[in-house]
Amino acid sequence: MMIDEKSKDSDNEKNKFGEKFKKDEAKNDTTKSGSIKSSVIKSKRALENIVNENIGYIKSTAPNVHCLTNVVTMQDVANMLLAAGGSAIMAQDIKEMEEITQITSATLLNMGVPSDEKIAAYIAAGKFANKLGHPVIFDPVGVGASNYRKKCAKDILANVHPDIIRCNQEEAKILLEFKNFGREAKNLFDFEKLNIEEADFSTKERLKSDFSENKIGLSEDKENIKIKSNGVESSIKLSEEEQERAAMALAGKYNTVAFISGNIDIISDGENVLKIDGGDSRMRKVSGTGCMLSALCALFAAGAYLSHVSAAGDRSKIQFAETADNKTETGINGSKYDRKHGLSEKYFYTAYSAGKVWKETAKNTGVSTDIKSVGKGTIGTYHSLLFNELEGIIGKGI
Repeated sequence: MMIDEKSKDSDNEKNKFGEKFKKDEAKNDTTKSGSIKSSVIKSKRALENIVNENIGYIKSTAPNVHCLTNVVTMQDVANMLLAAGGSAIMAQDIKEMEEITQITSATLLNMGVPSDEKIAAYIAAGKFANKLGHPVIFDPVGVGASNYRKKCAKDILANVHPDIIRCNQEEAKILLEFKNFGREAKNLFDFEKLNIEEADFSTKERLKSDFSENKIGLSEDKENIKIKSNGVESSIKLSEEEQERAAMALAGKYNTVAFISGNIDIISDGENVLKIDGGDSRMRKVSGTGCMLSALCALFAAGAYLSHVSAAGDRSKIQFAETADNKTETGINGSKYDRKHGLSEKYFYTAYSAGKVWKETAKNTGVSTDIKSVGKGTIGTYHSLLFNELEGIIGKGI
């Protein structure tokens, strides 16, 4: 339900981006599972205001997203972005990467159908987006399905700093298993702040000492430790606490915001955790909903970025990036630009906003349709209903 204007106005000052919403109230709070201490904002009203503020950014800026995505879902991603108030350019050839990246406001790197030529283009676009200060979203689709995909992901992450990594549970675990890659384990987060029971001390020691084997606190189950990939779909089921740990570890390892989707979506910046539940079980029967979610993350990040640039003055995006910090590092050690200008915190909340809107869209679609099972002959109808609901939420807010 949309927040009434009187309440919204009364909370306006304390609910602006860049502030710590009710941080003192949230200090020393714990997540629902009680496993991870966090100072993240959890007030329902404050979070609703953040989501609606991000929606407002999209409505006022109509961002254009550079989508380097897979051919399977291109049309669906483009239509979803239009329904959400943005638009997409889907350039593929490396020869136009810099020009297209320059005229868009966010870059999505979706690894669904990789090839050497595509990965080279992805790296070129991502590196230039880093240089401009544009948000980059990385979706490592099916990274565990083949050694080639793992190599592609490593090549991207070695050269491009993603502001958000959006993945499922299995993809997160594969990225965490890359040896001698990413930031050292000791820098991932402060393990002493984790409220781990004494009985789980061995897990704590594994987390501290070795991020290459069973490093996210999985149970001592061989099926969990040695995972056989199930293509682009996740074949593992982490507990809520394990998913929290994975998100925090992934964010810390790659110096980014981690968005691990599932029945419950978990978003972390390496220190804080937010959760989103709800949605519609039929979404799992429709190809491309994950790709659309990643594109929605890019759209919300672009809206926040454009509002930030606008607030800084009338300079162009390129002038702003050059005068502010034209020495942004790329690859895993990147994001100097983001940290300097407060954008890292914004992307944590834009990822949450995108996930919340997508879950609400799915839930409302599930309620409004009598399609009992999405499959042959009904996917097109389901997509249309999904886009209509999304357009309505962007128009009214949550």
